[in-house]
Formats: sequence, structure tokens, C-alpha cells
Amino acid sequence: MDLSIIIVNWNTQDLLRACLESIHKESNDLSFEVFVVDNASKDNSVKMVQQNFPSVCLIANSENAGFGRANNQAYRESKGEYVLFLNPDTEIHDRAIHKMIDFMKSHPKAWLVGPRAVHPDGTIQVSWSYFPSLAMVWTNGVPLKEALAMFPLFRKILRSDAIYTNDRYTLPETITSRPVDFVYGQCMMTKRSVLEKVGAFDESIFMYEEEADLCYRIHQAGGQVWFVNEAEILHHERQSIKQLQNELKEEAGWFINARAHFFKKYRGLAALFLFHIMTVLSTFLKLIAFSAALLIDRKKKAYLKRKRQYHAYIGLYYIHWLFDSKAS
Repeated sequence: MDLSIIIVNWNTQDLLRACLESIHKESNDLSFEVFVVDNASKDNSVKMVQQNFPSVCLIANSENAGFGRANNQAYRESKGEYVLFLNPDTEIHDRAIHKMIDFMKSHPKAWLVGPRAVHPDGTIQVSWSYFPSLAMVWTNGVPLKEALAMFPLFRKILRSDAIYTNDRYTLPETITSRPVDFVYGQCMMTKRSVLEKVGAFDESIFMYEEEADLCYRIHQAGGQVWFVNEAEILHHERQSIKQLQNELKEEAGWFINARAHFFKKYRGLAALFLFHIMTVLSTFLKLIAFSAALLIDRKKKAYLKRKRQYHAYIGLYYIHWLFDSKAS
């Protein structure tokens, strides 16, 4: 079998339907299997898959197993030479799956690849990043030049092509394929032989950094990770997490726990300690910076307010942690 496609779903029935339809439309000349792992959805996702896509291998969990653990459930049952981990809020465009497979065949050192992801309006999403480091704590994984380009003055001085709008940071059309540290988990293709060599997802991570952890092990084993611009998917972005009552609060907690796990696992206890100290300091500075930017740049009001609120929750995370530690 050529390909196993694994989708972890949580309450995205309509988007999941569109995703599965796009897979069958774009991949009908491949021998492939599709797994949907449903993490205890409250909508009719399970019933929809059963009724409309009977060939899909459905795994219905009784609880939310998280991203990595749910993907591993299907991976252990899959048989394809290539394995595609795909989010349900995506749609395959213009033979993107074929293009990723062809790229891996022509680039033997490319052990894992990810495509260009676009918003519904066609703008290009950020779909790869840099491994967590103490330097990147200050900019949340965005290079300093691009991070400072959020502010008009620095954008002009640095001549950055970073694009910030009222609700997002996007990439320029001139972006090209390149080796990267890691690609985001909305669409990741690798080979079964790679996963057998480096292992699948770290199941101790509930949410976030799973893809960074997997890609880090690929780099350690001598492989490369590539962003493939020629392959394109539509990604609606944040469609599961936005259903949470307080998505930014949950996201902040998951982020800190996952990032701390990465530092402890790969950088050691000293780096973990410095990570927490630097995160607290950088969060305080970011709250000041975003508040000041809101007074100056009203064109990005929604984006800046969201950033400020997110970092406020990171600050609250550490305040709660401090009081909980004293109480115990």
C-alpha cells in the first residue's frame, strides 16, 4: 500500500467531511487507507463518517486522548509505505499528496515534509518554525527580524517582508521550498521506515510541540525536514481549539507544559530552569510592548489584543503555579 492517511478529529464534523472528500478526489490513483481517530466528539462526527465514508477506518475514543496519542493509535494499525498526519480542518489542493511523495522520492534525505498552507482568502500561513531555544523564548519561535517587523518603525528599518494584518501574520508569495527545523502538525508526511527508526509521537505531550519533538529526533538520526512550497493545502486553522470556552487560557497552559517538556527532554534541567525564568521576564516585556503598540497601531488592533491576552494568561499560569507551590 502506498499511503496511510491519519486524521485526529474533535468536533469538526463539517470540516472533516470536506477534508475526506478532498482526499478521495485528489488521491484516487493511489493505493491508500484513511484512519479517523475521533477524540470523544460531542457533534455527529462519528455518525457522519460511518454513514458517508464506510471505507474509512474509524477509531472512536471515549475520551480526548490528545494529538500525539490519538495519531499513534492509528499509526500502529496502518500499513502504508508513506504516512500522512492530517488535520480535519484541511483540504487537499492540486495533487498536493502526490507532490509531497514525489518530493520525498527525489530528495532521499527529506525524511519528513510539510506543504504550503493557505487561509481561505489565499494568504500563506506560517507552517514551519524553529526548535525551541532560549533565544527564541523572546520571540515565540519567530526570528527577531520578523518579530520586530510587527511594529512599523522596525519594519522600515529592518526592511522585513513579514506581513502582519489585523488578525494574523502571513508569509510573502516569494517563499520557496527549503529545509526547516520542523513543520506544523496540520499536514506532515513521512515514511513508515522513518517512524520505525526514530519512533512515533511522544504520548506524554497532550497538545503542542509534538511535531517539534518528532522532527528533532529525525534531525538527530541524520534526516532532514522540508517545507515543500509546490504542494498546497487549505487550512481553516484553530477550528477545534476555538470551541473551548477559554481557548487562549487552555492554549497558554498547553504551550508552557509542552515547551518545558521539550527543554527538559533535550536541553537538560539547567536549560529548563532558564526557560521558565526567561519566559516570565519576556512575558512581562511583551505585555508592555503589546499594550504600547495598541496605542500606536490601531490597524492591527484585533491581532495585538489577542497577543496581549495570550501573554497575560501565560503570566497568570506562573502566578497560579507560584501560589500552588507555596500551598503545598
